[in-house]
Amino acid sequence: MPSFAVNVLMHAGPAAARHALLEQLVEKIGETCNPTMLSGNDVVYVDRVETEWPLRMHLQPGSHVPLHCSASGKLLLSFMPRERRERMIETLPLRTYSERTIIDRDALRKELSTTRRHLLAINNQEHLQGLIVIAVSVMLDHNRACAVIAVQVPISRVALDDLLAFVPDLRLAAEETARTFHD
Repeated sequence: MPSFAVNVLMHAGPAAARHALLEQLVEKIGETCNPTMLSGNDVVYVDRVETEWPLRMHLQPGSHVPLHCSASGKLLLSFMPRERRERMIETLPLRTYSERTIIDRDALRKELSTTRRHLLAINNQEHLQGLIVIAVSVMLDHNRACAVIAVQVPISRVALDDLLAFVPDLRLAAEETARTFHD
């Protein structure tokens, strides 16, 4: 997505309200957060609010990450209609990014089933060694996720179990964000 288009999406109308919600979330939990959406065979960062910590992963809005090894991607995949999800799983290039990347299609299916059941996705160093991510979906209705809100933390600063304590805050931000799509 061109940077001009991303800039317009981030600072116009409801997007400004979404950015304010993201800023509040980052202030509350003290870690980098971002909303993402599906973009072809990737996830695209629609916005991002960075933490003040010097050690962090810096990705600009408009950056793309793979579906199969990102928390956001796994969550978006898990909410796709079954036929579309299966087509994606069968055609995605399941490249290895770290020793924890899921590259087996059956293992990915199992992960997506767990993700959908828990309404929560985890990336435990699957895309980048040393980076953990949890993500929750922004739901348009009971079955349709339109976006994802994720928090990313270096494993050297926060353990995965401690990161999971932020799930209620992420869910609240996702619910408030969903309302901006209906207004």
